[in-house]
Amino acid sequence: RTTLAVSNSSKHVIVIGSLQRSGSTELAQKLAFGHGCTFGYNEFFHRDNSQRQTGQARNHLGNDVFLARRNNTIEALAMAHKKACAEVDSRRAAKGLPACAERCAVVIKLFLDHRVPRAQIARLLGDSNTALIILERNPLRRFCSVQHAKKTNDWATHPSKKHHVTCAKCPEDSPCEAQYTKFESEHRGWYNFLAASARQNSYLYVPFDEWVDPDRSGAIAEAAWSIAQLGPASPTPPAREHVQSTEPHGTS
Repeated sequence: RTTLAVSNSSKHVIVIGSLQRSGSTELAQKLAFGHGCTFGYNEFFHRDNSQRQTGQARNHLGNDVFLARRNNTIEALAMAHKKACAEVDSRRAAKGLPACAERCAVVIKLFLDHRVPRAQIARLLGDSNTALIILERNPLRRFCSVQHAKKTNDWATHPSKKHHVTCAKCPEDSPCEAQYTKFESEHRGWYNFLAASARQNSYLYVPFDEWVDPDRSGAIAEAAWSIAQLGPASPTPPAREHVQSTEPHGTS
């Protein structure tokens, strides 16, 4: 089986498997910019292909490989990892820090609506050089968050306090209930698929309520870096590679 790279020291790709409005933007930022030997590509497989959503992916891959990346997940990320980690080491050298070398990983978010073929997702998540982090929010609360964002156009990753105050089940036999039933089915199907696709790989399951707890978020990041076999965070991580989007489908 093709693997992302030959390495005895660390995983090379950290995949945050999640869904919109689940806190994934904050988690991706922490994992990508809080370690020192990681590089963030945000939504590497986002369907609009913009730099705002996919970071430096097109620049690192070249146009042809970038456009074909959804059908060659492992190969595209292997190339991205090589380019990204060379940049990380170059920045570290400029600061007088030791190279990360094989102890370096790229961080991406993976959503259902990225439209990556299921077979390609299974290849990626089952690969020995992939570390999977599954971040899940209660589907009803996520539904309320999505509906609020659509209604108010408040897609920010840190929305107003009113964003999560009221969340009640839809009335029976209402259009809302039918909409939620479909929403919940897609939600549960996606998370079941992510876990099954990891196959023999261990993965880290992160409930949303634990991730947004300030007393637990630091330990969760350390656990994610640990499952990727990266070791402890560097005291002086490199600058951010890109700015995260606050547009629909580019948010948490």
